[in-house]
Amino acid sequence: MARRGGTRGRMRKERLRAQAEEMATARATRSTKQQLALLDDRLGEGEGAKRERGRLALLLESKPKSNTKSSKSNVDGESKSSRPKSRGDNRKAKAKRNRDREEQRSTKSRSSTSTNGRPQGST
Repeated sequence: MARRGGTRGRMRKERLRAQAEEMATARATRSTKQQLALLDDRLGEGEGAKRERGRLALLLESKPKSNTKSSKSNVDGESKSSRPKSRGDNRKAKAKRNRDREEQRSTKSRSSTSTNGRPQGST
């Protein structure tokens, strides 16, 4: 018996890839609540897909109540658009943070020492 040339495996992979894309786009259109409802319909109320259900529950809890988009901000409270974009900008921002940090340290050390250079409270 002769082999067909291996197209069967390729065709199957292509078909599976197309199905996966369709399922991914369908999932992307569903909300978190809709996905939970779909899992309940397919598997039963609270049955199976424990990790997926846990992940969806976390998303529901952490999701803000309002539908308005909040501007994302970084740790310093700056908006995303004001973040440095190039390597030079990153270096400048880092230098500024270091200057600010050193300035804070020096003001703390100045406030805790007296005029003679010794810490206050010790004689």
